[in-house]
Amino acid sequence: MGNFACAALAGSIWYFQFMFYGMGSSYLGPAYEFASWSIHMAFIIFFSNLWGLYFQEWAAVDGATRRLLYLALLLLVISVVLIGVGSNT
Repeated sequence: MGNFACAALAGSIWYFQFMFYGMGSSYLGPAYEFASWSIHMAFIIFFSNLWGLYFQEWAAVDGATRRLLYLALLLLVISVVLIGVGSNT
């Protein structure tokens, strides 16, 4: 696939993520409106890094960097859980 096609695909995916974010945030309702953007961004970061791990984009880094990545992904998951727990009180 050429560079232009990859750029067009990436732009389309980026556009659709805002559309799906809008659809998802409307289902959250006003009680969770404060949390929707932070959860959305956390999932973008989390799944893009999982995608990078799957395609071995992190293969050339040393063990300390990989451990830091795993720790950061764990902190993202914990932060989303804390947002969910905190919004239920």
